Amino acid sequence: MSRIFPKMLILILVTGFLIVNTPLICEAVIVDQTNYKQYPFDITEPLVFSTLTGNQTQDNIICVDYDEVGDLYVAGITSDTGDNDDNCDSFLMKINGTDFSPINYTTIKGSDFDFVKDLVVDSGKIYLVG
Repeated sequence: MSRIFPKMLILILVTGFLIVNTPLICEAVIVDQTNYKQYPFDITEPLVFSTLTGNQTQDNIICVDYDEVGDLYVAGITSDTGDNDDNCDSFLMKINGTDFSPINYTTIKGSDFDFVKDLVVDSGKIYLVG
């Protein structure tokens, strides 16, 4: 099978939610990280790897970046932080770029709704904006 994409650094983002006893509702898009152009995802392409993160409430991935060794950083919002205040908090997850196992996960809590809007990893430092 020939691939429609030449060599490029791509990221396939699948966002959505799962409700018990209903079909998964999601969207997928391919993002070329060399120029940030978006392309539709062809479901007929063979799946090489997938993973699922989240909880029983709501987790939304807002932004993704890589470090110099290829580890993946994912940030977004979560509503399951155990503090029972009904507010969303931000989260940051580091994922091993080789085997895609989680390395670290942390939530960033405040007294109100806390949203991360962007993420940059540069020279070993993580910058979150929200």
